[in-house]
Amino acid sequence: MPFKLIGTIIILVLVTVFCGFNLENKCNINLIFHNFENISVFLALMVSFLAGILVTLPFTLFKKKMTKEQILQASEKLIASENKSAAKAEKAKIREQEKSRQLAEKAKKESEKSASRSEEKTIFDFKIKRPVKEIKNENSVPKINSQEKTEKQENKNE
Repeated sequence: MPFKLIGTIIILVLVTVFCGFNLENKCNINLIFHNFENISVFLALMVSFLAGILVTLPFTLFKKKMTKEQILQASEKLIASENKSAAKAEKAKIREQEKSRQLAEKAKKESEKSASRSEEKTIFDFKIKRPVKEIKNENSVPKINSQEKTEKQENKNE
């Protein structure tokens, strides 16, 4: 669909409605050296709009046009800069992963050292420490020595 055409038609309808409602509204315009009296508000707005068009028209018409070679060079520079930034991001990501791996190894070594130095363990890696309790085999079956085993077997055989 021609959206530009539809937009232009809508704008023209709005301008026409604005013009119709403001035909009776008058204002005075002072241009330092001359004072215009009883000028229609709609006419003042149209003149200012046309002045804006005239100011921007040279920038639009006389814009420097790029040749195909310049466009290709600009696109190559853009692609090269994007590749460099992607490579830098990848290197930074690798460095960050390496740092995190080294920190994990360091933390693991330190935890092993601290565990071997003292008989205390940390709870959830906080600095809250609790003493290590020795576990006794009170509820388990006691181990039988090999001598006791042979004696029991002999008693069974008799």
